[in-house]
Amino acid sequence: ALDLQGPPGVPILPVQPPQAGVASRGGSQWLPWRNGFLSVVHQVLPGDQRLYIHRFIWVSLDFQRSLVSYPFVFQAAGVEYCCGLAKGFAPGQFWLSYGRDDREAWVAEMSEQEIFQLFQNAPSENSSIERGLE
Repeated sequence: ALDLQGPPGVPILPVQPPQAGVASRGGSQWLPWRNGFLSVVHQVLPGDQRLYIHRFIWVSLDFQRSLVSYPFVFQAAGVEYCCGLAKGFAPGQFWLSYGRDDREAWVAEMSEQEIFQLFQNAPSENSSIERGLE
């Protein structure tokens, strides 16, 4: 079932996040955003159950700097896979398409402010966030 009014992305962190960039896998395409490009990747956390977390990745226009967001899931811890990122119709609106449990398709809406918050709450390697995303 495709739900265009799906739940917004919610930062949930049930376990300690792995280091930024470690074991990152595929995700969305890149979109122009704040003097660079924005994408979503996922990471599979080790353990008995498959647990996917997502992170936004931002790279500068010259590809010399990058930032990684705080991890998040869409609905609940488990198998979720984001494969699309698009700008919505309203200013500052983004749509993220993702699969759930390998059998459902969803679209979540996130605001630019929610995305920016995920970067601000990220690990200390993003200490230059104010300079990087302005």
